[in-house]
Amino acid sequence: MSNILVDLNLQHLPDTSFTGSWRVETRALNRAPAADPLAQATQVHLQADGLRVDAPDAPLHGA
Repeated sequence: MSNILVDLNLQHLPDTSFTGSWRVETRALNRAPAADPLAQATQVHLQADGLRVDAPDAPLHGA
């Protein structure tokens, strides 16, 4: 499988374009502490009513 780089201006896309589950493949420019759930995220679930981040220790919910 080849690696593909896509450069998009995400500000021009509607929020609904990102609804769904996303797998965290790599982390770039992460400034969160290593123990922070966002730094350890394996999945990000974006819904109209909030956000869920799955990390190895426990899921994190937010609205």
